Amino acid sequence: MIEITEPFNPLMQLYRQEAGVTAQQFRRKALTQPLETLWAMYKDQLNIDHKAIDAALQQELNSIRLFPETIEVLTKLRPSYTLYLISNLATPYIKPYQELKLDRFFEQAIFSCEVGFVKPEQAIFDLIP
Repeated sequence: MIEITEPFNPLMQLYRQEAGVTAQQFRRKALTQPLETLWAMYKDQLNIDHKAIDAALQQELNSIRLFPETIEVLTKLRPSYTLYLISNLATPYIKPYQELKLDRFFEQAIFSCEVGFVKPEQAIFDLIP
């Protein structure tokens, strides 16, 4: 549906500072908790430049674009199918979804950062009625 045309992976800068955690463990943490919770975890670490991470995050968010065919495909599918969106998504990435008005195509959007589960965990799929 969308692409990040200028990927910086800014949240992974936080991962690089956390000892004893695998990338997969950190990814799950970043995708299932509000950004404010992550910031709170790292606020006292002096070697993290929060302003730089936030600037890179904003630049990445501003680079999000729809693939050219997204609206056309969703418009064709919506009348014939009940559509649900399940996404492994960190909190800041919900805003572009809303700004691009993609919510109008889906019966429900389920974001990992809001429900505490990630794909492919069965629990996130069980949230679809």
